[in-house]
Amino acid sequence: MSRAEDVKKVADYLVYCISKRVPLAEVVYASLKFDTRMPLLVPKGSNFTTDGITLYVREEIVEAYHKHRTMLEKELLHELLHVYMGHPVFAAQNVHRRKHYDRASDKAADAWVLEVYDSIHWDWYNIRENKNHAPWYKIKNEEAVKAVWERMQDDIALLSSSIYSEGGALGIDSGLRSEHSSVAGEMTLSYTDILRRYIKIEEQTCYTDEEIDLLLYSYGFQLYRDISFVEPPERTDMPVVSFCMAIDTSDSCSGELVEKFFSQTKKVIEDISGNGKYKIDICLILCDEKIEQEIFIESPEQFPKAEELKITYGGTDFRPVFKRMEELRTTCEKHYDALFYYTDGEGEYPEKQPSFDTYFLMDAYDMENYCGPEWIQKIKI
Repeated sequence: MSRAEDVKKVADYLVYCISKRVPLAEVVYASLKFDTRMPLLVPKGSNFTTDGITLYVREEIVEAYHKHRTMLEKELLHELLHVYMGHPVFAAQNVHRRKHYDRASDKAADAWVLEVYDSIHWDWYNIRENKNHAPWYKIKNEEAVKAVWERMQDDIALLSSSIYSEGGALGIDSGLRSEHSSVAGEMTLSYTDILRRYIKIEEQTCYTDEEIDLLLYSYGFQLYRDISFVEPPERTDMPVVSFCMAIDTSDSCSGELVEKFFSQTKKVIEDISGNGKYKIDICLILCDEKIEQEIFIESPEQFPKAEELKITYGGTDFRPVFKRMEELRTTCEKHYDALFYYTDGEGEYPEKQPSFDTYFLMDAYDMENYCGPEWIQKIKI
């Protein structure tokens, strides 16, 4: 076996160990090419780095593996999280503030590593000080990097419940997922890409005759009288699209963009509906200074048209929607992890960060002039 094959074997096993904690790691790892020729600009203290297309791995991990396996797992997970969160994809847009962007990206990845492994040994911070993200800024084909990232997001959206646990795609707290899925909410992420992260998997009871071989089932009773030879499946996995949408109806938002907001949401629903059974649990809230209307949507056909929405020409207060969202989660037992709010961003904000993820969908001008809380992530639509 060659040296490169030994390195690949160790890396494969590290990913196998990581995936027991973070199943998503296997998907990200599989989307990347593998190379043991570490770029020259990367310091010797770094065992892994990536440019969003290729995972570069130092050969020394073969010797380090036996003594420092957990440390290598954390370092490798850190790089895979960079890819998952799209940091190499958006690096070119942030080259003018590269130092800040690198630090913010590392902080985001570290937070997830800390959540998954409970602790990060002090040696990890020594490694971090020797790291840089030079490969992000040496990318020759930005479209290729974005294509890898988008394909990976599609693969994630189609995974079974072994990936989508209750905490979301990574199986961790949804609030943490929101806080660190982008760098301080500054990256321009696709609404549909983010929405796919909130597709949950729900177990559904099923006892249909089509799902069992009746001959084998009855054969057991012939042999054992009171024991079936094959038991019918009791549960099946069903994807669930579940979140809250809100629209600012104070005449500050474009009807055309509202229609786009709806169409992109329905596109995600169509993607999962092609795989069989699915469930929709969406709450649509129309609000200016107060909540004007609340619609619960259980099928794509129930989405209203933009011209049917009531425009109030009043002011904007975000607080009633945030309060209602908390009520739905507590008293109504709605398991909404995210609020997607279409608005221009001008209005009264709640004093405290809520317990759920919050996204403002805005046009380019409103994003540039946004002056609201930092915990609200912004998506260009």
